[in-house]
Amino acid sequence: MVVDSSVVLKWFLPGEVYEAQSLSIFEDFVQRKVEIHVPTIFHYEVLNVIVVSIRRERLNHSKADTALQNFLNLKFPTHDALDLAWDVLQACKEYPISGYDASYLSLSTSLNADFFTADKRLFNNVKKLQFVKWIGDYK
Repeated sequence: MVVDSSVVLKWFLPGEVYEAQSLSIFEDFVQRKVEIHVPTIFHYEVLNVIVVSIRRERLNHSKADTALQNFLNLKFPTHDALDLAWDVLQACKEYPISGYDASYLSLSTSLNADFFTADKRLFNNVKKLQFVKWIGDYK
């Protein structure tokens, strides 16, 4: 399974829409029912949202520190987005998505894995791809 930052951030930012479904993925990950893979860009996206959450006063410093530590403990198998560069470019040519988003699609394709997102715009742009799944539909 591949997930983007919009799914995992719900583990650290309580009160998010689809939090329950996201936490179900987390529980399945912890129980080793699923293996989660991510491209390198994932780590920077999560870190940036934690920083922005401090600036917007959504997380205080202590909660941000805890969120970052918990995030760093996850240890997802990480795949170099540059290894997928040609596939990323092709996905961007076919769909109106960013290179960042395309890295998740390309990784999913290369692993023959489902890709879960909570990014509605991204989902709507690529939902015709059968391996792309909406977080609200998780178990």
